[in-house]
Amino acid sequence: MHSIDKYGGTWTDEDLEKFFLFCLLNRNITYTKLCDIFDWLVESYWKGSFEKTFRRLPEESVARALKWFGHRFPNQTAKFIKENDWITASFLKHCTRKMMVESCKGIGMKLASMYLRNTRCEEYAVLDVHIKRFLEQGGFNPNGNYLELEEIFGNIAKRAGMTMFELDMAIWQNYRVGTKSLPPD
Repeated sequence: MHSIDKYGGTWTDEDLEKFFLFCLLNRNITYTKLCDIFDWLVESYWKGSFEKTFRRLPEESVARALKWFGHRFPNQTAKFIKENDWITASFLKHCTRKMMVESCKGIGMKLASMYLRNTRCEEYAVLDVHIKRFLEQGGFNPNGNYLELEEIFGNIAKRAGMTMFELDMAIWQNYRVGTKSLPPD
C-alpha cells in the first residue's frame, strides 16, 4: 500500500489535499500506475497545497504530463484537477460524502467513499471492480444502486465479523484487477 493511501491515523492538511489528488487520479488504472503517476506529479509539481499547485498550472500542461506518464484519461483527469483547484484542507476536513459528490468535479460515490473511509475511518464501501466481481459471484447485480450495493456489502462484512474496509482489503489483496474471477465458494 502506498504511504498516502493509508487508513486512519493522523492526516496533515497537506496529506488530506494530496490524498484528494490521489483519488482524482484513480480513473480505471492499475494501483501501481496510480501510485507511480501520483508520486511523479507530487515530486514534479507539488507546491504545498492543492490550490497553490494546480491553480497556477494550465490544464493543458497537466494533461500533457498525465499523457506522458501513461494515464488512461489524461484530458478528462486534468480537467477535473483544474476544476477542483479551489479545494482546501478545511473543506476536506468537514465535507460529507454528499457534499463531495455534489461539489467536486470527477468525484462520485466511489471516490468520495474512498476519501472519507481512508481519512476519517467512515464506514463506507468503495465499490471498485474487485468488489463488484465479488458481489456478482454472490448473485448480486454489480450495476445496481450504489447505496443498495453498499448495504449488501456491509451486511456481508458484518456476517464475516469484519468492517467493510477489512473485507475490501481481503478481497483486494487476493482478487484485484487482472484476476478474471474469484475462486468458487
